[in-house]
Amino acid sequence: MFKILSAILVLSSALSANARVFDFGDESLSVFFGGSAGYSDLYQGAFKNSSGSQTTSFSEGVTYNQSFELGASLKIRTVTFKFGAEILQTNSLTDVSGKNSSGAELMKLDSKVFVFNPNMVVEVDLMQGPQSRSFIGFGIGLAEVDVDNTYELTSAGTTAYSPVSNYIDETGGSTISYSIHFGQEMHFTDNVTFLYNLGYRVMEFDSLEYDTAVTSFQGSTTKGARAKFNDGTDRTLDMSSLFLGIAFRFYMSRP
Repeated sequence: MFKILSAILVLSSALSANARVFDFGDESLSVFFGGSAGYSDLYQGAFKNSSGSQTTSFSEGVTYNQSFELGASLKIRTVTFKFGAEILQTNSLTDVSGKNSSGAELMKLDSKVFVFNPNMVVEVDLMQGPQSRSFIGFGIGLAEVDVDNTYELTSAGTTAYSPVSNYIDETGGSTISYSIHFGQEMHFTDNVTFLYNLGYRVMEFDSLEYDTAVTSFQGSTTKGARAKFNDGTDRTLDMSSLFLGIAFRFYMSRP
């Protein structure tokens, strides 16, 4: 046992003695995971103007969104190319009260918005040292959104919107997303770095389509049909937001 422990100590000492010194100038390929959170511009945009013409006010709205991302990056001198798969969602709303102009409750609403956004980001170093760097990043992605609004009508709502009954309004769409951010990356431990960034994401969906056939507040619809606002125009969705993100990167050791 003593010999085994001695061998482990000797091996550990040797590994420590030969441990590489981290230097951004020597790094290239890495994998990462991270997330972000921020104020959302959406608020009641997922349902306010599509929940029936007699519904004039709602008790709540989206206030923030959050994301999680996995991916890989390649650093070439002072430029880093980042490829990620991002999942973005708003805070879920439950039991939102929808009322008419007289204050009578017409419905209860649950609303969820989910986005899958595979993206590419180009980060350009503004300043780089051996163990830290600051950068500006420009991103582009292909965002796919799913919007689920679940309606439960009150007796007043059933009367106002007959023949509509309780239903789930499921729509989706796609768009090109853009982002810009400023960040700082620093050595954390061994081959791992920690970074944070502050930026703005542009994500505007010009149209949405129904995922299923339903009888909605806008009438009978078919799967794949354009979703409409109460006034008959195409339904849109703005998921743009300011965000604060953090991430950990794991750099691959060079031989």
